[in-house]
Amino acid sequence: FINLISSESNEVCSREEKRTIAPEHVLKALE
Repeated sequence: FINLISSESNEVCSREEKRTIAPEHVLKALE
């Protein structure tokens, strides 16, 4: 479960061209 969230967050993060995963990236991944 955590792996899924982190990979989704990572995708959102790379789409926004950010280096660090912010809490909002995690929230977007959960949607």
